[in-house]
Amino acid sequence: MEKMNKLRQNLYSKKPWGSEIVWALTDGYMSKTIEIEAGKQSYAIVHEKKEKSIIIISGDLYLTYGDCCSEDSVPVYKLPEGWSWYIEPGKLHKYAALDKPVRLVEVSTPLFEDGIVLSEEGGVDLTAQDIKEIEVVVKDTESQAIVKDVNNKEKKVRKPKKIKAKKKTGKEKKDDRS
Repeated sequence: MEKMNKLRQNLYSKKPWGSEIVWALTDGYMSKTIEIEAGKQSYAIVHEKKEKSIIIISGDLYLTYGDCCSEDSVPVYKLPEGWSWYIEPGKLHKYAALDKPVRLVEVSTPLFEDGIVLSEEGGVDLTAQDIKEIEVVVKDTESQAIVKDVNNKEKKVRKPKKIKAKKKTGKEKKDDRS
């Protein structure tokens, strides 16, 4: 049986590019809130087995994501608030914020020592000129978007769903199992 949250308190860590707060840790998953300061970027990293899913809570995240191991040939995607992304094992990834801070939630497998840092440039100041080359075009469809990087490589991305609350009418069927 999986144990409940193993944390008695949140684990906060300051980074050169922002901060992380681990707020849930079980045998099956770990959850954290990540903040990237405006004009900063995280380290380029690859995980051997760790899987992650992220959702952008605020700001526009510039996500470097692709096959390892040359950052120069890896596409960068601009993900607006509300968008999510799955980061699979073995893929290079790096988070960046340009003109305003970015906050995201990351849920992953609970592997702490699985990352291989490929670039120690985390926290390096970014300017619009640095990021100008990686602007992307987004095409919307009903349930997904097609994101193109500057090399015209495409990736399908799930769009956030807007959930409408059902209005109770009082005419719902009652459950007869009681």
